[in-house]
Amino acid sequence: MLRLGSRIIEFRMNQWGFFSDLEIWFSTITGNPIIHCASVCGLEAQAGRDLSISRFYEGPVRYLALGGTIVLACGAIANATYTPAQIRAAYGFNGISFNGTSATGAGETIAIVEAYYNPTIKTALSTSDATYGLINPPSFAIENESGGSALPKVTNSTWSLESDLDVEWAHAIAPKANIVLVEATNSQFSNLEAGAAEAASIAGVCAVSMSWGGLEYTGEISKDFNFTTPANHQGVAFVACTGDSGSPWWPAFAPSVLAVGGTALNLQSSGAYISETAWNDSGGSGGGGISTQEAEPDYQRTVQGSGYRSEPDVSYDAAKSTPMAAIVGGQSDYVDGTSCGAPQWAGLIALADQGRALAGLGSLNSSDLTGGLMPMLYDLYDTPYYDDAFNDVMSGTTGTGQAASVGYDTATGLGTPKAGFLVPYLADEIAIPETPSAWAALPVLVIFIIGRRASRVAPV
Repeated sequence: MLRLGSRIIEFRMNQWGFFSDLEIWFSTITGNPIIHCASVCGLEAQAGRDLSISRFYEGPVRYLALGGTIVLACGAIANATYTPAQIRAAYGFNGISFNGTSATGAGETIAIVEAYYNPTIKTALSTSDATYGLINPPSFAIENESGGSALPKVTNSTWSLESDLDVEWAHAIAPKANIVLVEATNSQFSNLEAGAAEAASIAGVCAVSMSWGGLEYTGEISKDFNFTTPANHQGVAFVACTGDSGSPWWPAFAPSVLAVGGTALNLQSSGAYISETAWNDSGGSGGGGISTQEAEPDYQRTVQGSGYRSEPDVSYDAAKSTPMAAIVGGQSDYVDGTSCGAPQWAGLIALADQGRALAGLGSLNSSDLTGGLMPMLYDLYDTPYYDDAFNDVMSGTTGTGQAASVGYDTATGLGTPKAGFLVPYLADEIAIPETPSAWAALPVLVIFIIGRRASRVAPV
């Protein structure tokens, strides 16, 4: 992210485009001016150069230096910083309902684990809601890693940015879910692990988002218990990002944690989905690969046979070139990295759990390695419904050489969500065959809707 210079330059627009609040920022790295406004971010300006950047625009952009005045010509412009409305449209969150009840996360609680004290987080969330037309959450509580009200005394700007991002975007996906922010004393693993365990123990919590991690180490398996549903508690789904340097992270490698990797998401200005590639740009790369410590869980045996756990399981937009809008420290900003995806997947899970609750079912449990969240996701693989549930990301390579390909891969996992199908499926409104491979031999399918659940029977 750049927060530089802020030297205002006069702009003249021609008939092809109109811009507001234009600034020139000067890069402290290259010295080149960078065009910045509500619609244009991150363009290094060089006199007389034509640019065609399809990731940001639906038409070419030309800018010319004329006596200190910058002239731009452009076609229709897609906002380079994605808003909640664009992301919700892109991944299919709009219009999901359960027998007429909108999927909003109502009645569910998302816990978000961060480090240090963020003194402005409540203001940031309320400002974000006002900026992007969202309602306030029913409840937003903050506690320490032990469940107490005495919050950490130390602040940290990097972690405050992270908690701003995570809280705002979890809420954007599940706007009527309650939110609990658990602030660990510091960023030591022991404190963050304690925070995760505390978060899972909070009454009503269905998902725990963890936008942090580090490289694997000998003995990590002995700490995996922190990411399991406590006894006598409803099912809890743990979600973690896989890192931003290409090298895969723990605790995302823990078998009871949904590991979220990164993509570069290309959209039309309406938010309509165009394409995605594995994230790898100047801002970093999504983490992915094979664990050196964690054994391969049974739920992954349909996608790989290394004998060890692989990550990511799924992915989400993360690229520096396709960032997301956020209110950081009270100011409009933009954010990127796999930590964008973890809280939004937690929001998706809250939506599904709302549907499950309405049907009298328990919440999704990532600790149940035979019938919980993780096998439910992987059970879609090799079925006719895989492409309904996921955007299969088939191009791009991470910074450590993990290549995206058809189907599951260690660059982007199963893919990014098509929430319009995936949420009802996780809510148990859509059934899949007990033996997915058998469907390849069935030429004709008949589907009967019985109550809330789709039952599939043999061909006729």
